[in-house]
Amino acid sequence: MPQTVLVIDDDNNMRWVIRRALTQAGYNVAMAASGEEGLELLAQEPIDLVLLDMKMPGLDGLGVLRRFRQGSAEVPVILLTAYASVQTAVEAMKLGATDYLSKPFDVEALKLAVERALRERALAQEVARLRAQVSVLAARPEIVGKSAVLAELLGRLPAVAAAAGHVLVTGEPGTGKRLLARAIHLSAPRQRPLSEFDAAALPGDRTERELFGQTVTVGGVGTHLEGVLDRALGGTLLLAALDRLSAAGQERLAALLPKANLRLIATATGPLSETLQQALAPLIVTVPPLRERRDDVPLLVRHFLGERGLTPLAWQALLRYDWPGNVAELRRVVERAAALAAAGEAIDLEHLPEAVAASLTVPERVPFRLPPGGVSLEEVERELIRQALERAHGNKTRAAELLGLTRHTLLYRLEKYGLKMGEE
Repeated sequence: MPQTVLVIDDDNNMRWVIRRALTQAGYNVAMAASGEEGLELLAQEPIDLVLLDMKMPGLDGLGVLRRFRQGSAEVPVILLTAYASVQTAVEAMKLGATDYLSKPFDVEALKLAVERALRERALAQEVARLRAQVSVLAARPEIVGKSAVLAELLGRLPAVAAAAGHVLVTGEPGTGKRLLARAIHLSAPRQRPLSEFDAAALPGDRTERELFGQTVTVGGVGTHLEGVLDRALGGTLLLAALDRLSAAGQERLAALLPKANLRLIATATGPLSETLQQALAPLIVTVPPLRERRDDVPLLVRHFLGERGLTPLAWQALLRYDWPGNVAELRRVVERAAALAAAGEAIDLEHLPEAVAASLTVPERVPFRLPPGGVSLEEVERELIRQALERAHGNKTRAAELLGLTRHTLLYRLEKYGLKMGEE
């Protein structure tokens, strides 16, 4: 898509000369005959670069630059002047001009200046994008996963972190809301001091006394004892379990937020009062439950256990279970299983809680009648192994799953019966 250059110059002939040259070079060109008209176009249209005449009746080039830079620092501005001086150039650069050209100028010099300014802008935007990605990655070392739903969520973090408003992080228990809240704070372009408070940590009204502070009377004189909100002024407050505040506490917080010089990043599992919900509504981030990002289960297990081995059936159970307690429950389950399994032993179904192990579908019992003449159990077992390997196209891990065996057990029986079928 062609980039758009805005020419602000009171000289009609100059505007058309520039337009012809830049149109031939592949740019879209918008034109304004005065500083005031140029500011209107800048407010209404997406502009990639401005060519701005220094001397114009009414609002001159420096005046336009001053006003424009109050709202946008990204769009490059090249000043055009027939009265170039060192003092003018220095003042223009201080106001944010990218470059300046002295009239009369060569058309090729104009094209080169425009191309250079746009290239530098594109480079600056790419650097900013990469920095935002790096800051998010650095801010979330504990947020593990590559699923599409998690990638989409993390892709929003730089924009949420850069916004000026308060943030609400919602999600089921155990999804990692507090980790994400910290990542938002650490990804913000301007780092503020961080205070943290857990509304679920204290009983009853002690939570709200600690949060809002309280007034005590000593010798007939009332004294306000600072609360968490007072101490967090000028910084960021990470308020966990916001939904645990009473209805009155939520209303009080909603009334304070518009006046408070702080940024609130809150987490909640349950519903909030309508007033508080509206106060936080512009920036609400929802952390998906683990059952919606099952692809992340293996990565999370590896994060918690390192290279500790698991049998195929154990992996299958972990992947099928719905994890109502989400990532926190997964961590408890696998760390307990690792403690139950002997050193060097792979974690198996027997080491997992019954509810997790039961997530595997138990195959129906196959009716089998013993023939009158009896049967060789070894021959039956050998035949079942052969059929499982055929169905699994020679994959021993899959064949072991079909037989309800660990891979180690299947390998033992293949060696026992002298079977060479299958692949590693």
